[in-house]
Amino acid sequence: MELSIVTTLYYSSPYIKEFHQRATKVAKKLFRSYEIIFVNDGSPDDSLEVIRAIAEQDPAVIVINLSRNFGHHKAIMTGLSHARGDLVFLIDVDLEFAPELLFEFYQRMQNTKADVIFGIRKKRTDNFISNLGGFLFYPIFNFFSEVKIPKNLTTVRLMSNRYVKNLIKHKEKQFIIAGLWELTGFRQLGVEIKKKYKGSTKYSIVHNLSIIINAITSFSAKPLVYIFNIGFFILAVSIVFILYLIVKKLFFGIPISGWTSLIVTLWFFGGLLIFFLGIIGIYISKIFIETKKRPYTIISDIFTKNEEDHTKDNSARIRKKVGLYYSNKIIMFGTSSAGVDWNSKEAQELRFEQFLPLFTKNRTFSLIAYGCGYGELYLYLKSRGFSFSFVGFDISKEMIKRAREYLPTDPSVTLVDNRKKLSQADFVVASGIFNVKSDVSQEQWKRYIISTLEDINSLANEGFSFNMLTSYSDYDFMQESLYYGDPCFFFDYCKRNFSKEVSLIHDYGLYDFSIIVRKNER
Repeated sequence: MELSIVTTLYYSSPYIKEFHQRATKVAKKLFRSYEIIFVNDGSPDDSLEVIRAIAEQDPAVIVINLSRNFGHHKAIMTGLSHARGDLVFLIDVDLEFAPELLFEFYQRMQNTKADVIFGIRKKRTDNFISNLGGFLFYPIFNFFSEVKIPKNLTTVRLMSNRYVKNLIKHKEKQFIIAGLWELTGFRQLGVEIKKKYKGSTKYSIVHNLSIIINAITSFSAKPLVYIFNIGFFILAVSIVFILYLIVKKLFFGIPISGWTSLIVTLWFFGGLLIFFLGIIGIYISKIFIETKKRPYTIISDIFTKNEEDHTKDNSARIRKKVGLYYSNKIIMFGTSSAGVDWNSKEAQELRFEQFLPLFTKNRTFSLIAYGCGYGELYLYLKSRGFSFSFVGFDISKEMIKRAREYLPTDPSVTLVDNRKKLSQADFVVASGIFNVKSDVSQEQWKRYIISTLEDINSLANEGFSFNMLTSYSDYDFMQESLYYGDPCFFFDYCKRNFSKEVSLIHDYGLYDFSIIVRKNER
């Protein structure tokens, strides 16, 4: 995929058709393959219906429907996390900025080799509220924050794939996307562009003020430092003044008076104290929200005409990412449990033990280890007295290389790194291959798991088994890069789609579960 165009929808119905036509025309002139991703951010109008009708006719259109309105910036990040293009063009759908800017941005990127080309408005021509918000935001934010945002920055930007991959690694729930753009780094160049003025804005003065406060407290700790400095200064002045009053009373006999000054002082410091507590409270609330580790959006549905091709393409990208991850693990830790990302050999073998009810000891059977690692499962089953032929498949070429060195020479053992070389076997098992999702979204990873299970099912004649980290794990120990599956969902999915004979095992002392699917009663 050469290009991904990403935009969001919120009260956008009047603009969608024209935007789609113009964006499509530009993309076709510059690239052979492209996609246009529309993220519906819980729009109350008929935006979803309009874009779905377009998606049914245009296979390049992908519609991501969020479960509710989460906000513009979070919807943008969701769209970027699904973008597959070598280049990603981000632009609002309302046509305030022309989709044809892609021509200029692409040419500038080709000439400069920058990772990001972004739009800057030379002059603000909005109404008073928008102009006031822009006038206040940039100097105040840049004063407080170490991350400096260019003045009059726009949403419109053309980005390289490597930049986008690093941008979506930011997982905080409270953020200003302009700050994340700058924080991600790489070489970024601004281009002056013109905005088509629509004459209205959804942002009030109060909303603009809240944006400034949220931006500052998300990217800077300076307000807390200033609170300390001001507090220290007031304390120092107070001590000096108290000493002055004591000296005045004791040595000169001058009485201390001033009811009015006392009340004013109390009001001043009372208000100052409440203000400071409010600032601290904002930071504490952000800590509270971040520690909950809630997703910043929830996807209700994804629509595309070529859904099968879209899923396959995503799966290919994920497999490449997973293969690289485990190749690095085996290189770093060698043929050990850590080399396949397990905590210990005992935990590794305990997971293998859950597969045993799948097999039959009174006959020889054929087995595929789907994600075989360095082949430890083969040795484990041999030690348990099973007779079988073994095909180890792994998407990491480095894993297969190490497995060939680690396992004894045996004509019953075949090791492959190409899915096309696999043929059906009696049983298929997959241990640990669904745990590490890295920076892949929850929804994409879930789809990847389901497509992989369907592939495993197609290879297994008599049954298969797999394990996965459980969503019932202790919340405090969950990691963002890992996937915690709902055992009830996957049990139900296997029972509805693969076989009536399904077992769920969730009581063996580890934070995961195993599922056994039997196709034939024995």
